[in-house]
Amino acid sequence: MVGQEGRQAINKVILGKNSGLRGAVFGVFAVILAAVTVACAGTGSKKTACDSKTLRECTDLCNEGNGEACFVTGFRYHKYPEIRDDRKSIAAFTRGCELGHMESCGNLGLMNEKGWGKEKDPGRAIELYEQACRAGVPVHCRNVGRLSEGDSGFPVDPERAGRAYQRALELALEQCEERVAESCAVAGYLYKDGKGTGENMERARMLLRKSCKMGYSWACKSL
Repeated sequence: MVGQEGRQAINKVILGKNSGLRGAVFGVFAVILAAVTVACAGTGSKKTACDSKTLRECTDLCNEGNGEACFVTGFRYHKYPEIRDDRKSIAAFTRGCELGHMESCGNLGLMNEKGWGKEKDPGRAIELYEQACRAGVPVHCRNVGRLSEGDSGFPVDPERAGRAYQRALELALEQCEERVAESCAVAGYLYKDGKGTGENMERARMLLRKSCKMGYSWACKSL
């Protein structure tokens, strides 16, 4: 049962009222994959194309060719029980990916990996993660590394995993310097787990604290 406060938060996103959605979107996908320590990349509390817009308005923007609106539409259909429809979520992420919105490609990979709204397909998932990784989204480079270590039943490929983790770390550190909160968190998790670098808990905590101070709540929960 969703409490009053929780329902108010849900309605803000569904109805598009002061949602501060960018952080919420990426934060929620970080929670979904907390068990495999994945945090989706983003730009903290940056405004999105769908701020102050209803789900229908956001869907219309997606249909008109706004990739970010497709991403937000896909998120809303996946996250909230009142409207959850993973097939619509997949359709929106697919449209966003076709429009060149790389976070949409990555989250479409997630849907394929987890079997949300379709059969599980880790092979297709890693293709989509790699597409987003090549475009500079560090969390999806990390996802390539994770699957290449055998996660979700994908064949183990240590060399591929190593390259992906190194790319993830390079991108995450570069973007962290540009004050991208989620990328600071990704770098912190990589140092924590010793992926793409040697394990360094002090460096990991410093990066997670930096991300937390910039408002990325899931980094705060990792401290």
